[in-house]
Amino acid sequence: MDQNEKIKKVLSKFVKNRSFNYKLAKDSRIKNRKQHELKKQIKLNQKNLSKDRFNQYLDSIYKAQDSTYKPDSTYKAKMITSRLTIDQLDRFLQIASWVDNKLPNPIPKNSPSMFKILELPITKEQLKNSDTPLARPKIIPTSKQLSIYEFILLLMIDTKPKTRELLYLRNFPHRKSYRALKRLYLDCSHEKLRYLYNRALIDTCEIANKNLKKYLS
Repeated sequence: MDQNEKIKKVLSKFVKNRSFNYKLAKDSRIKNRKQHELKKQIKLNQKNLSKDRFNQYLDSIYKAQDSTYKPDSTYKAKMITSRLTIDQLDRFLQIASWVDNKLPNPIPKNSPSMFKILELPITKEQLKNSDTPLARPKIIPTSKQLSIYEFILLLMIDTKPKTRELLYLRNFPHRKSYRALKRLYLDCSHEKLRYLYNRALIDTCEIANKNLKKYLS
């Protein structure tokens, strides 16, 4: 190996180690390799699966990790053992986005509700033999997903407006890539937005970890 190749190798290694995203991935792999590989698999499935299938996949992972799950008010304390990490927060934001899409629309204040009395319940036979949209399966968020949604709502209240805006635009109403997000931030490149998003996750985790009981109660 000549001198130029050695210099090139040293410089490329230096640039790689100085990268913020590479350092996050490296630290994540060293800290918990199993969790790091799981996160990579989740990102891969997020690209390949439909939104509903992907959220069913997430739900199966959570059930496998916590087979003793009970839908009670103390579950949020079980989700986060000691400190909230940026990986957990990023995953919770995606779940909160999905739950927000599945929740019913708010009813207008002056909307007439007297006609709801005339609605008859649908029997199993009607559902079985129906060709209308009533026969389609209705996906309802679980109490676990609703707990995560409530946790994110309480946490976002205490974040800075710019941080809240970036986290919201990235995840709601659906997950966006950094290149798609760049259309909303014309003065930033997609790599700068990646850095700002990771920085926003870190700042939000610091806020949550200062008083975690406040958001888990």
